[in-house]
Amino acid sequence: MSAGISTLLKPLLESTSLEDIASPKQHVCTIEHNLPVADVLRTLAKKNILSAPLIAGFDLEDVADMDGTDASASLLGWIDIADVVRALIKRTKVLITPIHV
Repeated sequence: MSAGISTLLKPLLESTSLEDIASPKQHVCTIEHNLPVADVLRTLAKKNILSAPLIAGFDLEDVADMDGTDASASLLGWIDIADVVRALIKRTKVLITPIHV
């Protein structure tokens, strides 16, 4: 980035909050860690998104066993289409061979 552009952008970046630029009433789609891959792909496709936060949710039995502790979901990371494709290729041991012309 040239010095002129960074000089212009720095004050703008420092003075702009995410609240100023975020779309109003965005719904965050989360993916629970124990869902089948088919359900994850279906959810991502339905929402027209490529990635989502991966959370560890609780089953009803887990919540019933808790002693007044917080039963909110825990963020584990993010899952995206690339992760799924890599895992499927690795699992099925698909070999991609170059095409010789």
